[in-house]
Amino acid sequence: MTANGMRTDRGQTLIIALFVVFVMLFLGLVFVGIIGRNLFYAQRNTQSISAENFAESGIRYAHMMLRTSPEGADWRPVPANLPPTQQDDPDYLWLRAPDPNIPNDFGGPPRGPGDPGGDGSFTRLNFDQGRALIRLTYAPKVDDPLSRYIKIESVGRIGEMRPNDPTMKRGVTARTFRLKVAYAMIGITDYARFITNLDRKPQPADLGIPVNFGAMFGAGQVSVPMFLGDPVAYSQFVGGLQTRSYGGPLRVNSGLRIWGDLRIYLNPDFGDKVEVAGDIEFATASSSGRLLRHDMLGLILMQRSASPVFNTYQGMVRDGRRQSDTQNYPRGIEYLDPPIINEVDGVGRERYLAATRHTGLWIRGADGRYFNTGDLGYGEGVYIDNSSDRQDDVTSFAGGRSLRNEWLKPNVDSPYWQGPYYVPPGCYIQLIPATPQVPGGFRIIRNIRDDGQRWRTPLNEPTPRHSLRFFIEKDPNSPTGAIIWNELGGRDAATTFNGVIYAEGNVRVRGIIPGGHQLTIVSGGTIYIEGSIIKGRLANEGVGEESCALALLAKDYVCLNTTQFVGPAFDTPLNFEPDALDVIAPYHVTVEQNRPFNAIWEFGDDPNQYTGSGRYPRLYVRHAAQSGGAAFINLLVNYGLNPAGSEYLFDNAPPNYAGVFYGTQQKIPTYGLADAATQVFPRYEHRSFGLAPPADYGGYPLLTSGELNTMTFQSDARIASRGGNRPYFLSRLAIQPMDVRIEALIYAQSGSFFVIPGPWFNANPNDRRELYSNELARLNAFGVYADFPFYAEPLDIKVTIRGAVSENFPPPIADQTEWLQRWGWIPKEYGESGVTIPDQHVPADFQNRSYVPNLYIVYDTTFASARPAGLFARDPMRVDRYGRMLPAVPRLPVSPRLLYFGEVRP
Repeated sequence: MTANGMRTDRGQTLIIALFVVFVMLFLGLVFVGIIGRNLFYAQRNTQSISAENFAESGIRYAHMMLRTSPEGADWRPVPANLPPTQQDDPDYLWLRAPDPNIPNDFGGPPRGPGDPGGDGSFTRLNFDQGRALIRLTYAPKVDDPLSRYIKIESVGRIGEMRPNDPTMKRGVTARTFRLKVAYAMIGITDYARFITNLDRKPQPADLGIPVNFGAMFGAGQVSVPMFLGDPVAYSQFVGGLQTRSYGGPLRVNSGLRIWGDLRIYLNPDFGDKVEVAGDIEFATASSSGRLLRHDMLGLILMQRSASPVFNTYQGMVRDGRRQSDTQNYPRGIEYLDPPIINEVDGVGRERYLAATRHTGLWIRGADGRYFNTGDLGYGEGVYIDNSSDRQDDVTSFAGGRSLRNEWLKPNVDSPYWQGPYYVPPGCYIQLIPATPQVPGGFRIIRNIRDDGQRWRTPLNEPTPRHSLRFFIEKDPNSPTGAIIWNELGGRDAATTFNGVIYAEGNVRVRGIIPGGHQLTIVSGGTIYIEGSIIKGRLANEGVGEESCALALLAKDYVCLNTTQFVGPAFDTPLNFEPDALDVIAPYHVTVEQNRPFNAIWEFGDDPNQYTGSGRYPRLYVRHAAQSGGAAFINLLVNYGLNPAGSEYLFDNAPPNYAGVFYGTQQKIPTYGLADAATQVFPRYEHRSFGLAPPADYGGYPLLTSGELNTMTFQSDARIASRGGNRPYFLSRLAIQPMDVRIEALIYAQSGSFFVIPGPWFNANPNDRRELYSNELARLNAFGVYADFPFYAEPLDIKVTIRGAVSENFPPPIADQTEWLQRWGWIPKEYGESGVTIPDQHVPADFQNRSYVPNLYIVYDTTFASARPAGLFARDPMRVDRYGRMLPAVPRLPVSPRLLYFGEVRP
């Protein structure tokens, strides 16, 4: 090979070598790039995982605060609300102040899943090496089923953020974050009736009225339906009249067993449904569940879950089975964890204790020691230390005492049955509306049978008083807050009011919710509802009744104590004397000189609106003179309210009475019982006296809009007959027609919603409708007038709960039938007088029946919408200091389990 050839080969080799070097270099660069890129993505993945963990931590923190903080469902973190001058904050997109030109969550457009902030209002939580930006939203809307829950948004970001460190501010960026969303449930605000099954019992819950439940009308058995919803409002809605709410949505955290005819009215405009987290079954072949909606023709019959043609009616009624119905609509209802009243915080304090007992001021008392005024009931929430008033079911090897058994059996071996009245231990709360002169509020009367339960002064000094009046007013320094003060401390000692009253033991409650205010009453025992609870108006401001709301939350039971609908005043000593040998009148209270009997009642609905032959309320009594002479009494109605006097004028003056003529009829302010055949012990007179119009019977005022009426039976000291004025025996009294209306959110966490039925008003088993058909025969046989109820027939007192009722589990159907016999129906005729109950007590399809149903539970959409006029209103009932919407009543408990928890990917 020549030299030139060798040089050529060497040149080619060099070129090849250089090419190989460049290829290797390129491959190296590619490899380095791949490694770098993998490291970059690994870092990004690590950052994403960390951001996701921080977002989850934000959710967990917010849910923990909703559950355990004193604020409960009202808890909201303080928003950052950064001004435009802080746009260099890396979290500015979330922390910026809301734009007043953008509608807020109350009515604004929904945000997309990738929207990093929308209207701002997030709060920054710093963790080790990262942070979460959280926001809580509660703004129920008709077209968004999830909006009735508390929405928790949490943005997770890596790196700690120290706002005062200028090196942390490197411009606005939102490239590395994870957004998670969760929904926290209150639950007890969402249904007319919610059976929470806190104990997770495997058996089905019983609802309805058995076909043969023991009630008799004459010789025939009574058969009436049970209602969820308002049939009157429903019929008006169908006819074209718009109503705010009439529905009865139902939620059962177990199976459901239906007895008799259960009728459920549903309002689709509010999303009403029947949801059962188990099987639907019927107790007997004649049982039925009927659904009624104004947008569907006719009745819709529910089917048992085992039916092969089970129909959800487009999702209106669903059970717990996982398959779809015949129209491919899903069933599959899951258990929803109910909220817990006695959740504890990180230091072991119960929520409502922290919201009341620990919210006072630390001051030096009269004895020189420091104490917290909240211990005495003078904090931002009112605390009542009456744990001795709590009743518990007692069990032992030798047997036990059941509260349900005590409530169902009058005059068993219990100190709390006083004649026909059940008088439980507990503090008495009378809700009082505002007047133009006096703010509204409430009166708390401690247990008068316990000398240790007396109020102390704000300086911890003892007083002789069991009763104390509290006043609530709007906070002059806060457009959204309220202040509270009381008779002992005066207005100068007013403090911020958080809306909570917490009693360690039982609570007894009735009255008018102060207009413009929302209250939550919590009991560590049982709450007894003893009369009407209706919404009031705010004096001088024109605020309607929808602006107020009440929650009654009991750790054990919530009882409707029907024995106190017309019962003894709280401060009236009861001296009932039993007579075990007299089945007609087994007890009586003795009225004599210096020992009157005071009774109280209220009209839940204005009786002036009644129509029909029996529209005027009357007083019904069973009474007698003590043997050996005559008794003369006065009856004072609302004593002291009318300067002209309050004596009731009776129209039974004897022919030779030299008294005063009132109008064209001779009347007398005294009633005498002297006829040994019908009026002197052991014979009792059973009769009625007209109460309305008041002008017909005297000059007394009759309070007809939920205010408390009083009635005093007293011996007439002006009468001196030949036989003297003997003591007066009062055995029973009632007023009919009457409505009891309860407007409240009710929750019996560990027990049941229960009705204490009390004894029959007419206890004579021989005075039966099928045996006596004319007034003279009854009067001669038993001293009973024509319009007096027959034996085992209920009074005409219509009971309507307009709100939401939640309970752990309903009592056995045998217990329910005990109260349904007395309160599940009403005879249409008063005795055999020919006078019928008011038209307002007769549902549309019962016009031609001899009796009508009673005891209605109707859902109040205020609790779901948190707006005073239902879901279609715009303005919320309650907002916090930053204008964020809150639930309708203060500081409700929240479910311990999130309804939904997931990631929103931008």
